[in-house]
Amino acid sequence: MIRLNFRIGFLIISFGLIWGCSRNEIPQKKKVENIKAFAKLYGYVRWFHPSDEAQQIDWDRFACYGVKTVDSAPNSEALKDSLLKLFLPLAPTLEINSSSDEKDFEISKITPPETSGFYPVYWQHSGVKLNQTPGNVYKSIRVGRINKLDYNKTTPLGKSIPASRFSQKAVKLEAFVKSGNGGSGQLFFEGFNRNDYMNLSAALKPIYLKKSKWEKIVIERTVKPDDLNIFFGFNCLDTSGVFIDDIRLSVKNHNNRDSVVYENDFNNLNGNDLEEFFFDKNLPFDVKYLTDQSGENGYFSIRYNDKNFRLFEKKPEFGESICERIHPDLFVQLPVVLMADDQHVFPVANKESFNSLQNELNLWQSEIYKDLGSLVVVWNIIQHFFPYFDEVDVDWEKEFKTALNEYYDMEDFEKVLRKFTAKLNDGHVNVLVPNYKNINQLPIKWEWISENLLITEVYDQNSGLLPGTIVKKIANKKAKKYFAKMEPYIPAPTIGFVRKASENLSLQGTPGDSVRLDIIKPDGTKDIVYLKYSLHPLEHYNKSLNKTRYKILKDNIYYLNLDQISMAEIDSLMPDLVKCKGIICDLRGYPNNNHEFWSHLMTQQDTAGHWLGIPQFIFPNQKNRAGYYYPNIGTGMTPQNPHIDAPVVLITDARAISYAESVAMIVKHYNLATIIGQPTAGTNGAFNSLVLPNNIRFVYTGSKVVSLDNSQHFGVGVLPDVYVDKTIKSIWQDEFLNKAMKILQMKNNSNN
Repeated sequence: MIRLNFRIGFLIISFGLIWGCSRNEIPQKKKVENIKAFAKLYGYVRWFHPSDEAQQIDWDRFACYGVKTVDSAPNSEALKDSLLKLFLPLAPTLEINSSSDEKDFEISKITPPETSGFYPVYWQHSGVKLNQTPGNVYKSIRVGRINKLDYNKTTPLGKSIPASRFSQKAVKLEAFVKSGNGGSGQLFFEGFNRNDYMNLSAALKPIYLKKSKWEKIVIERTVKPDDLNIFFGFNCLDTSGVFIDDIRLSVKNHNNRDSVVYENDFNNLNGNDLEEFFFDKNLPFDVKYLTDQSGENGYFSIRYNDKNFRLFEKKPEFGESICERIHPDLFVQLPVVLMADDQHVFPVANKESFNSLQNELNLWQSEIYKDLGSLVVVWNIIQHFFPYFDEVDVDWEKEFKTALNEYYDMEDFEKVLRKFTAKLNDGHVNVLVPNYKNINQLPIKWEWISENLLITEVYDQNSGLLPGTIVKKIANKKAKKYFAKMEPYIPAPTIGFVRKASENLSLQGTPGDSVRLDIIKPDGTKDIVYLKYSLHPLEHYNKSLNKTRYKILKDNIYYLNLDQISMAEIDSLMPDLVKCKGIICDLRGYPNNNHEFWSHLMTQQDTAGHWLGIPQFIFPNQKNRAGYYYPNIGTGMTPQNPHIDAPVVLITDARAISYAESVAMIVKHYNLATIIGQPTAGTNGAFNSLVLPNNIRFVYTGSKVVSLDNSQHFGVGVLPDVYVDKTIKSIWQDEFLNKAMKILQMKNNSNN
């Protein structure tokens, strides 16, 4: 019996070895090379090949299915066959050859037998429009094949007004409107907060305009405390047009009277002068100024018009193609311009093959390859559209290979993606996991000061810890090594940014768990404590905030915390601010929509408009970039009364990111204040985002920001005029604030 069991066991083990070999007969190195080849071709066809078939596919499913199809190819010939089977139903003119067979693309293959009535179709990208960013600044169109439905709930013409002065007040929009015969338009009147900008399509709720006779529309809204802007705009999805006249925006004041915020009857415009409105020229609409028969009464119209519409002038020529190596043994050729008539793009793919592929995608439900497919998507978006490769020293293809290998090795997708995208040094990069596992934070705040990790705040008085405690070890690891282990997962545009991010990330853990801390108390004695992860991140954040909105300091110097104080409250303080001896503005955080404060210090209008550019593309791999689109997003601030003559100091550090940096850039450029502290985050611009095949949301910066003097901002930030470093004294006093006070006192003494 024992002998029999031994034999059975041996057979089972032998069978397991044979089965295991058959499962893993393709080396990981080859799998990675296969997926890289698929990924490159995926990006070329999805974003740069203009066939009709490529627009009808579910690209998320295709990414996952494609990885599954190619990863087991044993050699380059098998890989080529798999790629052709995948892509020919979408790109019938695709050619894949061995590197030794490189040849010129045959233009005859894409030339219709009869060219009469045909016109070119090709892609143009201003940034790139992704599946979760409707209505934002990024656009992608197939010239000659524009889908009108893509422009539902967009606003080609509108006006945005800062909401800070109208918080919790009733605002009213009045306008006379009509639609062309048989047509319809859309009117929008909304308040937008930060979350709304993540998905403008959901935030925009249109009022439909269908009457062909003039009618007065009246809409009222109450401005919410978190609204950043009040916005009204118009749209029309047909050629009959929508017509607008006599716009009036008013707010109900405390005396219950309407105060006019904006008013225009359009009777005194010259020609097509609508510059005070936001007009998005990257949309297929005509906006015209019109008058009645008398020539005295003016109004304007919006009409949808996609005929000959392009995002920008530069275009690829018929016959130009993608000619790239996708694998050590494979070379791909693919046209970027095809010819089309009103029925189809030439040539038409094999319908049977296309339907077969569609059926495969519809039936295929495997979860296994969603992570690898998501890596394919992310790599392509960054490869073709990330605006900062000139500033970031990264071999993106090499990092893709590393990410694929790491996923195969440990299969923790979230960690792999965070580490992969952290290499971009983009502070906007984020990996948002749905239904993310619960995390808590330790009830303390700690910072690196003078080479020591010091506890600076304690939120649990029963912990026995005190500010000034030095933490030597965390979970039996030296504090520096503990931090070093997490830093590769943090996108680090500046040293200050990664330090602040790691100080926060290192506090996170599983709710209810404890961590061992080896500490040195302020009195010099050593101890070991076990601290629970007891605070929800939001509760921890709220406890760490400086909630002081403003205060009056010594010598009639005012302190304004821009992270907390509203513009309405600043307005209420204005009579005192114009008479004070100095103002300290704290920008160690995110402004509470109060940037208009700085208009009271300005002596000239803000005319800097080309600091944010959206890169334009017609070819993959960012070759021969078409240029930049500069949306009119400058502050447009003009000097406002009352003018503040008092000296101002602005405190900032790496917590100032994005909008906060826009404010700091204005202050720096127009010399509105002495800036002290540390560099800002070095991350500004409009973010872009999409939901990946595995339902994780990926965020990155899609536009390029430079300083207002055209110098590099990314990874540099706004630099202070006076640097301040923290010492152990900062535990008991705000050294940055003290420095600001000294600067203002010196300025006042020199003026006396």
